[in-house]
Amino acid sequence: PRARVAIAHLQHRTVSARTPEQRRPRVLGGILAGGMGRRMDGLDKGLVPLNGKPLAQHVIERLEPQVDALLINANRSQARYLTFGYPVVADNLKGFQGPLAGMEALLRTASSATPEQVPEQTPEHAPQPARTARDNSHPDTSPEPTPASDNDRDHTLREVAGIVTAPCDAPYLPEDLVARLTAHFSEEGIDRGAVASVGGRLQPVFAYLPVSALASLQAALAAGERKIDRWFAQENFLAINFPDTAQFSNLNTPADLAAQTQVITHTRFGAPVVG
Repeated sequence: PRARVAIAHLQHRTVSARTPEQRRPRVLGGILAGGMGRRMDGLDKGLVPLNGKPLAQHVIERLEPQVDALLINANRSQARYLTFGYPVVADNLKGFQGPLAGMEALLRTASSATPEQVPEQTPEHAPQPARTARDNSHPDTSPEPTPASDNDRDHTLREVAGIVTAPCDAPYLPEDLVARLTAHFSEEGIDRGAVASVGGRLQPVFAYLPVSALASLQAALAAGERKIDRWFAQENFLAINFPDTAQFSNLNTPADLAAQTQVITHTRFGAPVVG
């Protein structure tokens, strides 16, 4: 009941996905893979295969192009998660305390990194810019870029605004997740959090967490809070409306997984249709 009251108090908003401004603050991505997998017979869900790839790899391929750098929260199988090529952070709280503890771990890591320390995407994973006609016709004579001054900081020195989280078992997450969850930056700044919502129902593990909220999150956890939506209500998160519930489908059980290991086509929103 408390959680439902908290949800009702969140401000809901419909936004259009916007192309981020060139000099916008940096937004990191965080994959939540720190659970016990109780409903998946105790398996580490992020490593369970779906159509030949671990679930976490599906999530990486969806989330990585949307963010400036990627982190993974995991409390076991950490060596295997490191093979994906991204930093892995464990919960600060012991005993598998739930996704709110994973969010704290990711946000703590993002908050402690100076802009210079934020990991860049590795070349084999980072999206490659399209070559222009000038690149093709003058491959060796293009001028070197001018170093940025203190008043014109380049992309590696942009402020880290926060982190957008997604669970490791949601292989169809929206390809405009980050754009929608950060579309309020220009009007309200980077310090207001946002959470995905479909039809008035929150999708609480799909959220933008500002680094400025870290102290509040740590205090809530220390006080025994484990409900994500109650903390969101306390922090006045925006609820951002998305059009399609299927984009947020979680594969929680072996039955869920079996239903998806068939021939899969996609709707215009990228959600699964099994046939």
